[in-house]
Amino acid sequence: MPRGFTLFELVIVIAVLSTLLVAAGPSFSHLLENQSMKRFAGEVEGFFIQAKSEAVLQNKELKLFYLNESTDWIISLNPVGSTATTISGIKLTSLSYIDSINHPNIKISSSVSSIIFDSVRATPNLSRSFYFYKDNGKQLKLSTHNITGRIKLCGNGGTFYGYKEC
Repeated sequence: MPRGFTLFELVIVIAVLSTLLVAAGPSFSHLLENQSMKRFAGEVEGFFIQAKSEAVLQNKELKLFYLNESTDWIISLNPVGSTATTISGIKLTSLSYIDSINHPNIKISSSVSSIIFDSVRATPNLSRSFYFYKDNGKQLKLSTHNITGRIKLCGNGGTFYGYKEC
C-alpha cells in the first residue's frame, strides 16, 4: 500500500485552508487596527510623561505644542520661548515630537494649543483633554490635571482599544 497524499486530497486541504483564510481576513485587519491604536495611545501617553520629566530634568518650564493644519498635526515639546506657528517651524525648535506623518489615518483634536509644564512639580498649567481616533465613534481621551499632574488615558464614551470608559 503506497504512503502519502493524493493530488485530490491536497487540493481539498488547500481549498479548505483558503476558505478559512478568506473568512479570517476581516477579523485580522480589525485586530491590526486595534493594535495600532493601542500602540499610538501608549506612545502619546509616554510622550506626555516624558514632557513632565524633561521639565524637571532641565529645571525649566517646557511647552507642549499641539498644532493641526488641515490633515496634518503635530504634538511637540519645545522651550517656553518658542514662537513657531507652523509644523515645519515647530519641528526645527522642538526637543521631541509626534506627528501625523508617522501615524497616518489617526486624527487628534483638542481645545488647547499648548500646555506649559512646571520645572519643579512637573504639573501642567492647565487641566485639558486631547482626543484621538481613527473612527470618530471610538475616541480615546488623554487628560492632564493641573494640580496633581496626573495623566489619564481612557475611552471617551465607552471601552475602546482595551482602555476603560472615562
